[in-house]
Amino acid sequence: MRCRPLAVSSAVLVALFIVAATLLLPAAFAQQPALQLVQPAPQPVPPPQGTPREPQLVQRDPQAVAILRQSIAAMGGATVPLNDTVVQATVSNPSAGSAPRPVTIKTLGGDRIRWDAGGEAMVVSGGRGMRLKGGQWTSAPALNARNRRVEHIPALLLMAELVRGEVSVAYLGEEAVDGRTTKQVRVARVAVTTGDYDRQLTKNSELDLFIDSQTFLLLKLSYTQPLAFDWREGVPMEVFYADYRNVAGLAIPFAQRSVLNGNVISELQIIGIQLNTGLVAAEFEGR
Repeated sequence: MRCRPLAVSSAVLVALFIVAATLLLPAAFAQQPALQLVQPAPQPVPPPQGTPREPQLVQRDPQAVAILRQSIAAMGGATVPLNDTVVQATVSNPSAGSAPRPVTIKTLGGDRIRWDAGGEAMVVSGGRGMRLKGGQWTSAPALNARNRRVEHIPALLLMAELVRGEVSVAYLGEEAVDGRTTKQVRVARVAVTTGDYDRQLTKNSELDLFIDSQTFLLLKLSYTQPLAFDWREGVPMEVFYADYRNVAGLAIPFAQRSVLNGNVISELQIIGIQLNTGLVAAEFEGR
């Protein structure tokens, strides 16, 4: 049944863009049937400033990598062929008392995402963001798009990070999430401009993953959302996952809650999901 488009406020779309809900596997993981994901395009970075510095090194903790692989396998990512996804869902902002509104979220590979709601849209492709409002496409803030991941499909999110050669992976220890013990793993996209911006760009890309120690499902992720007026500062964002269901062999969390600086800003409830529908890159160009 097709839903009649509803008017959606800019605040809801901004919340979707913040939430959405930011790839070929490494040789060591290639022996398992893997998702065939689109290689992300190079991402623009600010020019180096000041005295050149030695480039940062990509470091991958074997224990942390093993945990991510276990999680991918537990969520079906190692065996389910996947090129594109189409998710039908509702989104609401409990803090504002807003009623659930329909949204469609599409992905192609691991670095193309599109959100559609009430005649407006957001697109992220290869680190570039575009927004459709009033029939016109405009550029979205670069810092919001640069590190945008496919947050609403955890298996795809983890695989997209592992495949990137510039991503460091570290194990931070155990942490309790909603009364369950999790393994905390941090991934970061290491910037290599060899300029003063490098360490801040890398820090801005840090993503902490909290993986259930027993089921290896992703229960929570957290990162810092850069401020619009100063990209060196930010506020904490957390996304909580629940109600995992099996969809054609892929574990999908049908309930997702986003918390910005301690306040719930979005609740995403998945209604249905389609895999491998034949989406093409033109749908993610923002024009």
